[in-house]
Amino acid sequence: MTYNVQSGRDAWGQLHLDGTAETINRLSPDICGLNEIRVNCRDSENIDQAEYLGQKTGMEAHFAKAIPLLDGEYGIGLLSRYPVSEFKVHPVPDVPAEEREKGYYENRVIYRAVVKTPDGDIAVFGSHFGLTRPERVYATRLLLSLVKDETLPVIFMGDLNMEPGDELIKQISAELTDLNRNPIYLTHHVLNAHNTIDYIFVRNLDYKPARAFFSCASDHMPVAAEVFFKKA
Repeated sequence: MTYNVQSGRDAWGQLHLDGTAETINRLSPDICGLNEIRVNCRDSENIDQAEYLGQKTGMEAHFAKAIPLLDGEYGIGLLSRYPVSEFKVHPVPDVPAEEREKGYYENRVIYRAVVKTPDGDIAVFGSHFGLTRPERVYATRLLLSLVKDETLPVIFMGDLNMEPGDELIKQISAELTDLNRNPIYLTHHVLNAHNTIDYIFVRNLDYKPARAFFSCASDHMPVAAEVFFKKA
């Protein structure tokens, strides 16, 4: 499952991290990528949100810092019911000044985790791509370089801030299988859903198509899919 949790704020912008945990528990994913996680920030009760959600869901929690924020840290996270043997954070390169377009820029990261399931190891990648196209170009390049030589089965998920027809989505889909292919659902904004920007991709795994699940615990809907190891 991939879920942009809006830093524990619900669809109306009110802080309600327990509602986030309730949504995750209702859908009960084995692996859950988290976007917009705050750790010890003064505007969110100085809570380590990744650790808190891990405790509330009974899952192992990991946090990937992207930027410092409000006396704390902000970034993305991962929850897993299975042991995580590796967790490495890769910063997305900054866009050079001469390539920037008008818009809000923010440092972004991609994590790679090795999740040890009973059936075998999986390389799980997660990210939250930027709001401007140059940021997304650099993030896509980094992602493709990371997965190119990956030998384990791959899951990549996150809020990519792009619609399905985007050329960068097509580039990712040339390397990984888009489980949101030809989606019949929208993922954002919950109160007036108008676009699909949250994705799950896989490689060397069988799957059932992804779908969005309604919840007002965030401004995004969680997106989940069933994936399976390929039969020998």
